[in-house]
Amino acid sequence: MTENKSKPEGSSRHYAQVSSEPVLIGLPTQPNLRRCPKIGFLMTIAAPEGFDDAALSQAQYRRRLTVGSAILVMSFLLLFVGSGWRADSPGVAAAMEWLGLVLIALGIAGRSWCAIYIGGRKKVDLVMQGPYSLVRHPLYVFSIIGAAGIGALWGSIVVSMSLALITAAILYSISKKEEVFMLASFGEAYEAYTSRVRRFIPRFGTWSDADVVTARPSIVVRTFFQSSLFLLGVPAAELVQWAHSAKVLPILVQFS
Repeated sequence: MTENKSKPEGSSRHYAQVSSEPVLIGLPTQPNLRRCPKIGFLMTIAAPEGFDDAALSQAQYRRRLTVGSAILVMSFLLLFVGSGWRADSPGVAAAMEWLGLVLIALGIAGRSWCAIYIGGRKKVDLVMQGPYSLVRHPLYVFSIIGAAGIGALWGSIVVSMSLALITAAILYSISKKEEVFMLASFGEAYEAYTSRVRRFIPRFGTWSDADVVTARPSIVVRTFFQSSLFLLGVPAAELVQWAHSAKVLPILVQFS
């Protein structure tokens, strides 16, 4: 990207040459705003000087550690949970399992969609387009949906809702800590964003998008494969069901 030295006389706007299309990247009163001349609305806000990259990396590491620990604990507990519908209403149990597959697919697709917008930009931009115009943490929302799908594979509404609520509680706590960092980094721009876009519950009236989104395919593909780990719930649920039938594992609690 090279700055175009020629600009209209009297203009305080700065232009940059990206490929062959000039894109306005700054305004004098708000130098971190980016606008697209063809669209005319706010697209992203670049990270200001002094952006604490190490602090964000540390927060992301703690997030992975917390989520990983929670997954291990919940996986262990699910070994001893059965579905009350498998014997009494096998059709309902089967329907729940199909619902689980749909929710898992939605979680995988949704997280991959988010990666198109946020991949490689979280540390340098405040992204507010696409899924990020609906909720502030769409990656977490689709993770909650995926967790609900895994619970549904157990053939139980209670297990599905429990996994979703536990996952939501963990990610809610993590998101609050991340937002403190984001507010310190982006200031009033992030405060305005939080006032209009909710954390987890979508507000569809805030939807906005760009004609062109620059994505990093390697990050999108990596997110897709990472999200596909939700599918491990399928053989896990089948294995636990077999272990219960074969009396290899005891059923300590049953839920409908």
